[in-house]
Amino acid sequence: MESTTRTRALVLIAALSAASPRPAVADYVCTNLDVPGSVWTQVWQLNNVGDVAAGSSIGASIYSNGTWTSLPTPTGSGFTVADLGALGINDSGQIAGVAADPNTFQETGFLLTGSTYNFFSHLPATYPNTEPRALSNSGLVLGWVFGDLAGPAFVYNPGLAQPGYPTGFTDLVPVFNGESSVQTIPGATNAAGQFVGSAFFESFGGKHAFIYDPSASPPFTFFRINGMPSAARGINDSGAVTGWIITDTGYVTGFLLTAAGYELFGCPDLGSVTDLFAESINNRNVISGFWDDPSGGLHGFIAYPNVVLPVGSQNGAFVFDVAVSPNTPVHLDPAVAVGYQYAVGDGNPLFASVNLPIGIGDNLYTLIVRRHAFTLPAGQRFDFAGNGFAGGVSAFEVLGIETSAGLDPANPRAFVTEVTFAAGGNGRFTGTMKPMMPGDELADLRDMVTGVRPGKSLASKMTTAETAYAAGSVPDTCAALADLISEVAAVSGKKLSTTFAGAITAEANAARAAVGCP
Repeated sequence: MESTTRTRALVLIAALSAASPRPAVADYVCTNLDVPGSVWTQVWQLNNVGDVAAGSSIGASIYSNGTWTSLPTPTGSGFTVADLGALGINDSGQIAGVAADPNTFQETGFLLTGSTYNFFSHLPATYPNTEPRALSNSGLVLGWVFGDLAGPAFVYNPGLAQPGYPTGFTDLVPVFNGESSVQTIPGATNAAGQFVGSAFFESFGGKHAFIYDPSASPPFTFFRINGMPSAARGINDSGAVTGWIITDTGYVTGFLLTAAGYELFGCPDLGSVTDLFAESINNRNVISGFWDDPSGGLHGFIAYPNVVLPVGSQNGAFVFDVAVSPNTPVHLDPAVAVGYQYAVGDGNPLFASVNLPIGIGDNLYTLIVRRHAFTLPAGQRFDFAGNGFAGGVSAFEVLGIETSAGLDPANPRAFVTEVTFAAGGNGRFTGTMKPMMPGDELADLRDMVTGVRPGKSLASKMTTAETAYAAGSVPDTCAALADLISEVAAVSGKKLSTTFAGAITAEANAARAAVGCP
């Protein structure tokens, strides 16, 4: 019986041999992701828990749990945070990257575990630059060493990683038709030990993408997309590969390769994209990378796959019709609003999880589920069963999408919601995703306070707020909502349960934000 690793390699090789585009069953939807306060951003590895590693004009930055943070100061190293760039991040939060000498610009690699740095260099006499590119969940660092943009790839085992590579550096130089690569740059690796990258062969047209499978003979499989210079940069545990090609017009565009074939994508959602470099793909097939605009500015991006657009609308809600299977992500995307209500259709399986997009506003959302409120950072998977809702839920609400995010309400690709479904049901999602505008937020808040024990007092304040909003008075609307929040706080734990009081407060705060309260 063949190993799983070998079987995956054969499937990918079959796809490469076919080398044909696959029908576009779904489209990628891209969102911009820039480090706040930075002049430029390069987004690199995206892990399976929604963390992102990036380089920027202000140094290495990590997106995690709804916020961007700089790396800790590398005390005693001679480097500052501004000298660092983060390129790799694994599911445990370990970070790999480069430290550039501010005078010579020579690169040194580092591995950051917690607040402890391990700086390392390889072959400094021959190749003065050591550049990590990706980090495995076992702690292996993949990168390359170079001088004058030529050099081999390496796998660095710091001594705590998986077996298969000795402690220290293992050099890898691919050979194609008897010629050794003069420039070998690896990308990410997956749980099967496969990794991807690019190799440059001067006699054979330059850059070739490759898949490296340590269990295969030979271990390197080379390929080009559309016969063009190609670079593979990411591979996930399902064997999906992403990277980029240089087109015949000289521009760079991204690709996704699976056993079904390949798909090119250029992220028109981002505006005027000159070149787009896809650098990583996680197990949800979400892709990260960076792009440049016509003026040469660098920006990060996140690309969401298999986006399902609604088939129609009913009573103000977008209606979907798509086949689903347990725990398989489906990405939904109608027009943007300040919030959304989600519900399954008759006979559908229940929602099992939800994951909300990175790069929208402050990257923090409020999730309302059965009179419970949860703060949900962008990119973090919320498992309903794991949070007290056994078997899943039939409906939930997302609040806190800032109007200041500047999303185009007419753009049906502006807010991508990833959901998975529980077992059972009819195997389809025919449910709805209702956009919430400011007036809808107020109406939803009224529904929440109607019929509760202190409802008369709360309903009176709601009437004041709705009357003021209908009259166009934002200050009076905001004042009434503030009074309601104060009243809820006064009765929390007495006439209202603390969980329900928290849900009402979250809904009221979302209404305040939607209305434009200071």
